[in-house]
Amino acid sequence: MLRALVEVNRATMGPERLAAKLTAYARLHRYTPTPVARQRQHPSPEPTQENRRQRHPLFPRLLFVLVAPAPPASLSASTPSA
Repeated sequence: MLRALVEVNRATMGPERLAAKLTAYARLHRYTPTPVARQRQHPSPEPTQENRRQRHPLFPRLLFVLVAPAPPASLSASTPSA
């Protein structure tokens, strides 16, 4: 069972790109597929669900892990360690 999606950013994306990804996850959460028109005598009263929602009825939690960029090697070499 899928419990969480982990998005790790090691300071490679800007805040605009991360915001766009979060918006895309929100759109995925709200997404409802459009049923394909079929020739039926008795249409189904239930809305069509996509495979993901049939397998995973709950949307997984999102965990964003943000890591600050490492300091340049010249700064870390000159800093005394404790």
